[in-house]
Amino acid sequence: MRTLIFASCLVPLLLGCKDTPKPPSKIVAQEAKPARKKRAKPKQPPPTGVHVEIRNAKNRECQRTLCIAGPGELYSESNRDLGELCARGRGVVQRCEGERCDNVWAVEMWREGLAGLISSLDRNGDGKLDSGDPPCAINLAGWSTGGVVVSQDLPIALADDPNVDAAHAKIQHLVAITPYSNAFGPESKGEPLEIPDNVGKAFIYRHTKSPPDDCSAAFEEGPWRSPAPACGEQTTCFDYDYSQEPELAYLGRRGARSGAMVGHCNVVALVAKIGLDNLIRGEESFQQLLPPYSDGTQGGRIFEGGPDKPDPIVVLPNPIEPD
Repeated sequence: MRTLIFASCLVPLLLGCKDTPKPPSKIVAQEAKPARKKRAKPKQPPPTGVHVEIRNAKNRECQRTLCIAGPGELYSESNRDLGELCARGRGVVQRCEGERCDNVWAVEMWREGLAGLISSLDRNGDGKLDSGDPPCAINLAGWSTGGVVVSQDLPIALADDPNVDAAHAKIQHLVAITPYSNAFGPESKGEPLEIPDNVGKAFIYRHTKSPPDDCSAAFEEGPWRSPAPACGEQTTCFDYDYSQEPELAYLGRRGARSGAMVGHCNVVALVAKIGLDNLIRGEESFQQLLPPYSDGTQGGRIFEGGPDKPDPIVVLPNPIEPD
């Protein structure tokens, strides 16, 4: 009897029994709760009045770049060329007013620029730069009267500041473009531009002859020519003289210009093209882009030329002789 029951139930299992349980009905998915929207942080209004901001500061190594303009308006052609060079530096100390910021400081405001630089490095807020603050490399650039400030006045003021220790008072790289002040006028009898010992590397760009249309010819005691730099044992100096090769043309932000036509103002456009290697890495630019040193020898890095990399120096026929 039990055998018959077993057999009779075997077939329904194979063919489907009436008592087979029905599959569960589909579960209706519950609607997901909408994600909470994060409240946008209110936009902070720009600071009012004059203040300092640091541009291009996100780097592995701390650096600060302070640039001092020459004569005339900050937006004159030469000062704008200097600003273009400095804008690509690291940790640029900017003078800002409202939302407008300048990458260069007017020459008469260089002390305010220095104060802004020091304040930006004072991490613990004690008004000093010492072992309580991390080290930070300082780079300077300036043109004309600003070139003298970054070459002499500013490094000396930093070294003499009682609130700044020797480790924080070092200038890593310095770029001085045709540095000049009344102290180096015709009556100076060839006194040199002395670079302080707290400067590591100094790159000086100047000319020893002036073209007929030199902008500084109309200045007091013009035309202005830079004195030769004098560097101590602690400083590596690179003294470039565009007048050494008057027949060559050098590329700049505003096209090529022959060495014979390089003057006090238009030289900034040439240096703005090559000075970033000096300012950031402390390296010379390529040989073919550089004028010779003041002693007539040639420096610079070797340029790897080729069909797709033509020689960047252009020889101009019949150059105009400067005065």
